[in-house]
Amino acid sequence: SNVEPIAEAWWLLDKYARARTSQCLHLDTDTELYSCNNLANVTVWNFDDTNNPLAADFGPSILSYFDPDETNWGTAETQYST
Repeated sequence: SNVEPIAEAWWLLDKYARARTSQCLHLDTDTELYSCNNLANVTVWNFDDTNNPLAADFGPSILSYFDPDETNWGTAETQYST
């Protein structure tokens, strides 16, 4: 019936989790948190690939045409030039 030990356990777990997060590490492994990897969140487009102009040169993001009416206007009516 004494809740103090449980409160102390949660306090210790919270302190440990905050320390691990501040080191950009998962709580239970020594692997880096995804959000701490700056390169994992960066995508670069140069739009210089004539075969696939929306392809990213670097990074995880995907760029595509927004065509809510599904009329396939994107590739036919978009021009790329300098």
